[in-house]
Amino acid sequence: MTDLAELKARLLEDPQTRAHYDAQAPEFALARELIAARTRAGLSQTKVPATSSHAPQRGSTG
Repeated sequence: MTDLAELKARLLEDPQTRAHYDAQAPEFALARELIAARTRAGLSQTKVPATSSHAPQRGSTG
């Protein structure tokens, strides 16, 4: 079985696939930074919305 790195390299040889992959780079960089910040803050994914000033208040109907 091919490992993930080899599969990724093979798929990215296709110019169209490479273009789509590269176009998503900023989004994935942001996601990595958000995850790192959450981890540094010691928050779980569940706790992040509770710390936001935009989080719905308990009992709110939306």
